Amino acid sequence: MPNRVVAIQQFLKDDDTVAGMTKGRIYTYELPDPLVAKMPVPTLVINPAGSANTFGGGYQQISDERLDIRHYAYTMDSAYDLYGVVFLLLKNMRRTLIGDTLVHWCRKAGGPVSLRAPNVSWPGMTPDPSLHWPAVNASWQVLAADVAPVPN
Repeated sequence: MPNRVVAIQQFLKDDDTVAGMTKGRIYTYELPDPLVAKMPVPTLVINPAGSANTFGGGYQQISDERLDIRHYAYTMDSAYDLYGVVFLLLKNMRRTLIGDTLVHWCRKAGGPVSLRAPNVSWPGMTPDPSLHWPAVNASWQVLAADVAPVPN
């Protein structure tokens, strides 16, 4: 089955503005270990978000999946700037083939939510500024084909 996470990663990497802002740091599932020591720098991380499917079912060969995109940057303002660029790009995406994934559209499904990562949840703990990075999280609903397109 085509991978929506990888398709959206490639779609964002192919955009000159996003690639320039992030210096190509667009990852799936988690930050690579070597990058952690350099954080915070403008970076995107794309993950499946989990949710009920709205479209597709039975024998239909399309379905939707929710994805979370975490936008890291130097400051919360710069994280929101990165979010704004990604938002416009995904909102205006037209039906397109990315690798083996035919993406029909992306719709905002939640957010933006301001975060500091990693989250400090133990009462009385003081965040370590070297690990407490500004981030904005947004969820997207991505409708795509469940089968790879047949070559001509």
